[in-house]
Amino acid sequence: GSGFPTGVDHHYASSRGRQRGEGREAGAFPSAPRPWVRNVANIGLDYELVAGWKSWTNPHQGELSTFEEVFRMTVALHPEAKVQLGDGLYAARWVVGQVAEAGMTARFLPRRDVTLKCLGEPAWPKAIWGLVTDPQAWLREYHERSKVEAFWWALKARSPREDPQEGRPGPGGRGDPEGGGL
Repeated sequence: GSGFPTGVDHHYASSRGRQRGEGREAGAFPSAPRPWVRNVANIGLDYELVAGWKSWTNPHQGELSTFEEVFRMTVALHPEAKVQLGDGLYAARWVVGQVAEAGMTARFLPRRDVTLKCLGEPAWPKAIWGLVTDPQAWLREYHERSKVEAFWWALKARSPREDPQEGRPGPGGRGDPEGGGL
């Protein structure tokens, strides 16, 4: 996902409040609401380069619906990739099936109360069997995805917002985990 905070509604509202705040330069921000931009990317672990990217503004389109397009981009750019990592959102059997069809190993944190039943997707039990037999090794490989968070932090730090009252980076600026979207 975007790597941005999960409380999007809260952050959207606070961002809008800052934009409409008193003392802002006239015309600096649009008077009509702007759409919130959501992002999903596949980032390589070795060099932290973007392998697939999708941005959208439709609030009704979920992150999981963009997986297929972003994953196709990734496979096209990096056909030699071995592992696809993701959080629990991507722990769906159809997603694991697409990853297996591309010849990759899926490492998605399973949802609570998940079973090894394939339910039509033969790659499903293979994807989480390592969590049963050798949980430490499976989780070690899964947690490589935390390296990708550095990409999102760097992306946010590239365009820090300045607090007009203090003249220093404000919310959304360098080092602030409560920043908004792009």
